[in-house]
Amino acid sequence: MDAIWSDCRARCRASGPWLFGARYSIADAMYAPVALRFNTYGATLSPAAEGYFHHVMQDPHLLRWIHGARAEIAAGGRVTEDA
Repeated sequence: MDAIWSDCRARCRASGPWLFGARYSIADAMYAPVALRFNTYGATLSPAAEGYFHHVMQDPHLLRWIHGARAEIAAGGRVTEDA
């Protein structure tokens, strides 16, 4: 993962912060769960991959997803209206 993320960021860094540049892509959606797993396990990443990881972890849509999951867990597995 580190090599893939680092290579993509090296090629597209000037275009924007996502894996392939300025626009969020299906690749970013695919790797969001990987970033969450890296966060859980405290993975050590190279500087380029770590930069991408931190950008993913600050994405408002991902943060909303995390908030919704926490609310569902807190509600005993039931979806609540505030999630």
